[in-house]
Amino acid sequence: LLAHHAQCLTFAQREPFIGVCVEVLARSGHRQLSAFFDGLSGVLPTELFPMFSASELEDLMFGVPQVDMGVIRSVAEFGRDMDWDTDVVRWFFEIMDEWPDELRLEVIQFVCAKTRLPRSADGWGLPFRLESCSKGLPQSMTCFNTILLPTDGTSKHELRTRPAVRDDRLRIRDTAPRLAAAGVRLQVQPHQER
Repeated sequence: LLAHHAQCLTFAQREPFIGVCVEVLARSGHRQLSAFFDGLSGVLPTELFPMFSASELEDLMFGVPQVDMGVIRSVAEFGRDMDWDTDVVRWFFEIMDEWPDELRLEVIQFVCAKTRLPRSADGWGLPFRLESCSKGLPQSMTCFNTILLPTDGTSKHELRTRPAVRDDRLRIRDTAPRLAAAGVRLQVQPHQER
């Protein structure tokens, strides 16, 4: 790296050596970073990036890691025979209001297959849809941001403690300790072919 690379590095030479190392490392990824930025510039107005901090850019590009229940309510739609006055809808939102963001994000991931949300209602491509199912467990259709809630005489307590079903059945293992800490009882259901 230095002209006299065969020499031993002394304490007095440390600053020039570190400077050269930093320069080499900075240049080593320049081509890849430049290609990435060129591609990004093709779809985003990168000339506006300096207006934002790193965390603001992250939120704009990837969404926020918190669940704003006001935004969820503003994009909510209902299937037939459901509205804001339906018991299971009221209970669903009461439970979501009670839970910390970590559990709310688990529900959002279950329903929408997202771990971060748009900052405002304008960023939602599809509504957050609540529909009824006659009995059983809550289910989701992630392609449509839809949760199916049982309306078979389910109580608020049962809705809170019933496990949820989706095609990704292994995910429940990762979630089990957090849900158990929130008082949610998990049941293992045999996989049923449709």
